Amino acid sequence: MLSHISFTLLLLFLESITRRLSDTVRAMDYTDIYLRPRKKESASPQEPLRSAQVDSAAESRVEWMLKGAFSVQQLLDRVEELSARVCMFDEKMVNLTKLVKLAQGIQEEKEADIRFQQQELLSRLKRLEQACARLEDMETFKQFIISKVQETLEDAHQAFLSDLAKIRADGEEQAARTKQRIENTVSDVRRDVEERIASLWGEAEQKDLSRQEAQDTLREKLRLVESSLRDLEMSVGRDYSRVPPLQEKIDGITQSLSSLEQKVDKTAGTVVTLGNEAKQARALLMEEIETTRQWVTRNLQRVKQHVEVISSDVEQLHNGRADLSARISRISCQADMECKKLRSQLSQKALVADALDNLVQKEFYKVEDVALRHQSLRTEVGAVKDV
Repeated sequence: MLSHISFTLLLLFLESITRRLSDTVRAMDYTDIYLRPRKKESASPQEPLRSAQVDSAAESRVEWMLKGAFSVQQLLDRVEELSARVCMFDEKMVNLTKLVKLAQGIQEEKEADIRFQQQELLSRLKRLEQACARLEDMETFKQFIISKVQETLEDAHQAFLSDLAKIRADGEEQAARTKQRIENTVSDVRRDVEERIASLWGEAEQKDLSRQEAQDTLREKLRLVESSLRDLEMSVGRDYSRVPPLQEKIDGITQSLSSLEQKVDKTAGTVVTLGNEAKQARALLMEEIETTRQWVTRNLQRVKQHVEVISSDVEQLHNGRADLSARISRISCQADMECKKLRSQLSQKALVADALDNLVQKEFYKVEDVALRHQSLRTEVGAVKDV
């Protein structure tokens, strides 16, 4: 910006010098065209020599001023060329800045894509961890159900065995007591009958006369024995009547055992179903893990490719930036050197312009003096003519 301002000021200064030189040239042309012929007409014979010297000096000075103007024009052309080069350099810097911003935007987009892929990968890994946790929970629940079913079956089996053993022991004890009682009763009756028969036969042998009475008594006793046998059969029937409830209890226990077996079968079917579901879930989980692994592999390859491309782009950008920095440094050095040269030339040209300005002022003064003399001569000539 400062360079542009300095160049603008320099151009304005040079334009002002050029205008002043052009005004001086026009004034000198006016002097050559209008004043010198009249001065030649009215001057004395000595004045032509002086005017010729003045003309030659003025011409040499004018040539010198024209050369200075030409050098100033060349300087202006050089300044314009340098300003054009500075504008091109500014455009290159703007384009380079745009290129760097574009590369940064592309890199940010690629980094955002990589972050999005990483977030998606993390979400898939979290889903896999949740699925593994659910599978582990299903495995623990399956083991818990199997252990509970086994404990229930063992408890039911132990209870059934204990009840069956208790019922069997009670039945055997009651049967043994009944059998023992029947055997004791039969042995007692048999012994009593034998004793009575023996006593009756003894009495029959002893008392043949009272055989009829003995027979009647024997018949009566036989009836008593038969009645006692019937009572014994009735008691045995009552004892055996206790066996069906025991059998019913055994049947009930058997039915409960069959129901328990059915429940066990159902539980086993449920466990098998759970095992199949667990196998399916495990298969789905393994398939998901495999697809996720393949997806991760593909994405890692893509990320590696993106990283390689980004690294190559960044390396190219770094190389271009280094080259551009080197070129900028070279151009800056050249610009500094050119600016120094221009400053030295401008200082010289300024000195030359000041000298030219002084000369122009002197020439203006001389021209004014010549004009005044010309005016006085004209007045004198007019006065002489009037006389």
